[in-house]
Amino acid sequence: MSFDPRTEYQDTDTAEQYDQKRFSTLSGKLFQWAEQRVLERILGEVPRGSLVMDAPCGTGRLLPLYLSKGLRLVGSDISAEMINVARRRTERWKDGRNFLRMDFVQIPLSDNSVDAVFSIRFLPHFPPSERIRMLREFRRVSRGQVIISLSVSNGWMRVRRMIKAMLGHDKPVRNPATLTEICHELNTAGLKQIKWFWTFPILSEQIILICEKA
Repeated sequence: MSFDPRTEYQDTDTAEQYDQKRFSTLSGKLFQWAEQRVLERILGEVPRGSLVMDAPCGTGRLLPLYLSKGLRLVGSDISAEMINVARRRTERWKDGRNFLRMDFVQIPLSDNSVDAVFSIRFLPHFPPSERIRMLREFRRVSRGQVIISLSVSNGWMRVRRMIKAMLGHDKPVRNPATLTEICHELNTAGLKQIKWFWTFPILSEQIILICEKA
């Protein structure tokens, strides 16, 4: 079955059931815990009151983490249905967040509009050429850092994906990249890597990178 991240989630039932399908299992809960642990570490260096953009915000599963740290938020997504779920989830912080529907290859914000951009579990859905276009836009609208997650391709991760395919698991990552390829994409987009963290060493191919303008 073909998968298009721009259209896959523009359906009310899909948006409403997303968290239940992705994060209700033991593995889903474990992955989310590991991911948030890394983000907690990164957010410890983001000043309270900073304006950050979550790109995309999806159902808002990470928004309470950002908002509880005293950050102001722009939740952005191409899916109005996902934004509706995120808006309900963050009702208690309604004075500290706004939502915008957008495609990240052309963000409808002026240069240096936000203090930081977070893009988690999104860019690996796209091929390198499109990732670079989005990274350039993240760089343009951020005054400071761009925090992204990507999926690493190396010998062990390729074996791991092969085993999962043999077991009949859905293809989880469509466009992984080697560390060398990731550096090239960042350089092409005008970004430089400051730090990076494995979300869950060995078990997960996701890394989270803190980037700044080169």
